[in-house]
Amino acid sequence: MSDTFKLSRRGLLGLGLRGAASVAFGSMFSFESAQAAGRRPKAGQKGSSAWIVGQDDFLDDSGIDDPQAQVNAHLDLPFYTASLTKNWTHFAALREIEKGRLSWDEELVMSDYALMRSTNSAFANLVRDNFIVVDGRRREAITVREAIAWGASCSLNDGTVALAERLANGKPISKGISVRESMALERAFARNYVGPVLDEFKMRDTQIRSSTGLLLYPKHGHPATFNDYSSHRDVMKMVNAMVAEFEDHMAMYKVPELKIRRVYKDPDTSRWHDVHARFANDTPLLETSVEANDAGTRAIPTKGVVGLKSGLHRYALWQAIHLFDLSEIGGKGYMASVSTGNTNETYASAPKRVLDNALGLVEPQIRLQHDVKPHARMEPV
Repeated sequence: MSDTFKLSRRGLLGLGLRGAASVAFGSMFSFESAQAAGRRPKAGQKGSSAWIVGQDDFLDDSGIDDPQAQVNAHLDLPFYTASLTKNWTHFAALREIEKGRLSWDEELVMSDYALMRSTNSAFANLVRDNFIVVDGRRREAITVREAIAWGASCSLNDGTVALAERLANGKPISKGISVRESMALERAFARNYVGPVLDEFKMRDTQIRSSTGLLLYPKHGHPATFNDYSSHRDVMKMVNAMVAEFEDHMAMYKVPELKIRRVYKDPDTSRWHDVHARFANDTPLLETSVEANDAGTRAIPTKGVVGLKSGLHRYALWQAIHLFDLSEIGGKGYMASVSTGNTNETYASAPKRVLDNALGLVEPQIRLQHDVKPHARMEPV
């Protein structure tokens, strides 16, 4: 392990999150220059990394023999981000709320484009005549608070798209907005809200074109182009910024599941359906994940993990960000780990190995602090 790493880690462990997690602002880059030109990922890029939030130095992976459990591997190799993209959307939305330009309780209109983005939605996919029942009340819209919280915990896509449309439009959208108009708003959101964030935090290997991480440019309900990618290093910068500015909102990523009553009219048969949809938080190491008991997900609930996000797509394949509360092992602040891979079978097992190895590097240093007497006299050297 390098001396540089030892010093940076020792200095960090005594810091509180707010002081440690501030990010230096550097020179600004244009939106296009932050789009990682010529570095488009291959499908299923495999890598792992871990970082104590607030530090620019990643944990040292020396002495780790298992390639699948290396703490830092291919940090700057781009990978498709899938639902991890939602973190950039949430960050932009939370900043607008902090500035007073968006209200938690404002209701979002569900456009046709938002409805068609995914089957993992609170509303009926590709159906116009639909509503949900929340707290016993019929609703044809959801609030900004619900859009962010539901997208953070259970990765709901329709509300995330509606949020991006609202931000890009600068005011509530009309219910009859066309798909073309919606798509233009989503592109404007990526350019005007996410682009500056990429510049601000020097995320040079990141391209964000959507609000959700879904494929873009749908035709007859079947999207065709995957455009969002990042690197482990840039994702860590995103996590660092999110926790530094919005630590109080991290609980949104811990909700284990949502149960939403959905009522919709089948466009082919004109029959009405009344169903109770269940949406699970499948972040694989999250201790409160309802998927922990589902063998098919291979979730490994881990004490101390407090979020943050997972993603899965045929190009992105599996990926997960985990945020670990270092107070569980006697430290302060958080450590984040990111895992990407090429098979569903390692959806939780590989992230678990990455996290365990990273904690193995950190914990001895923390334990050592407990062996020092508070008022012990230091002898001169």
